[in-house]
Amino acid sequence: AAFQCFANLLTQGHLFAFFKLERKFIYEYYHLFERSLAEYGGTRAIGIQLAEQQIHPHLFAFNWFQTLFLKVLPLRVAARAIDCYLLDGSQFIMRLAVAVVYLFRDRICGRPFEDCIKLLSCSPGQEEIWLEVVTEEALFSAAESIKLNARLLDELEDLNSRVEFSP
Repeated sequence: AAFQCFANLLTQGHLFAFFKLERKFIYEYYHLFERSLAEYGGTRAIGIQLAEQQIHPHLFAFNWFQTLFLKVLPLRVAARAIDCYLLDGSQFIMRLAVAVVYLFRDRICGRPFEDCIKLLSCSPGQEEIWLEVVTEEALFSAAESIKLNARLLDELEDLNSRVEFSP
């Protein structure tokens, strides 16, 4: 029963695109993520810096979206993220991704390309920083404060509807 629930979950929206490695759809999700960074006031400057340094989501966010943050967050925090995903869908994962960048804003600002990529991808040696900065309280508080605009949410819903499971 648990496996069947998991398999059913994988056929939904963004998870199916990332599971099937549908490059076209994955890059559409990345584009929406970049727009979310640019539109949210708390991450606008960081979004601009990341774009200027050519630090695009495909370099660090694949594991965030594909595993619902299981690879970068402690299990307890990731389990809560999955619960929220089950309630709110892909829009919550998008808000959570923006929240992570928001929490790292001081550690990203003005840093070189390599340092930013290592940090955002939670490369070996960065785990302690993630545990220190991305606490459960800080992450979910930040995610709750992030409001994605209606147009972006509509585009996310449309994208989710275009990613279809066909047995």
